[in-house]
Amino acid sequence: MGDRAAEQAVIDFLCRPARALALVGGGGRAPQRLATARPWSADADTVEFLKERAVLGQRLYAVGFDADHVRHGVTHMTMLVRAERVRGAWTARSMSGVSGPAELPPTKPRVKLGGSWGHFGFCGGGPLYPAGADVARVRVRFANGVELDDDTEAGWVLFYTDTPVERPDATVELLDRRNEIVSRFEWPWPSDLPDALRARIPKR
Repeated sequence: MGDRAAEQAVIDFLCRPARALALVGGGGRAPQRLATARPWSADADTVEFLKERAVLGQRLYAVGFDADHVRHGVTHMTMLVRAERVRGAWTARSMSGVSGPAELPPTKPRVKLGGSWGHFGFCGGGPLYPAGADVARVRVRFANGVELDDDTEAGWVLFYTDTPVERPDATVELLDRRNEIVSRFEWPWPSDLPDALRARIPKR
């Protein structure tokens, strides 16, 4: 059963007012870049918790909701959110970017993964596209030996570890109910990585 206080922290996080992009600078210099902003705000009455996992004291959620977007109007979105206790109270933050209208599904079994990684570990997940296959679990093996897995309940997978994952280099395996591999792919695909991040990856 879900933790109502953690869920409320997620709703509060999603319903923060939208903020327009703004140029930032300082010290009398000309503005240099666009500040990070969120151009949407969720409608609290539409927030639906699609899947939840409790891992290492964290609460991981896949959520769907309708949002008022400053450019696109009312838009249905999905998002991965993590809630954690900070000084005795739950606080929520994004695990991955927001997805809007669904794209054409892959023709082969796959998970559309997203997340963040670094010295703190890895936190992420995504929706499953089974493409007609019986996919019961998804396993992610990082190059540094970290291995994570989750079931495919509600068509989503959620992952969290506090073991450092400094390099985004993993093999993803989709398994059936007999624990046999029905699909395998490398993540991220080279085209998924920004040029600046790709340049930081050591050559083998």
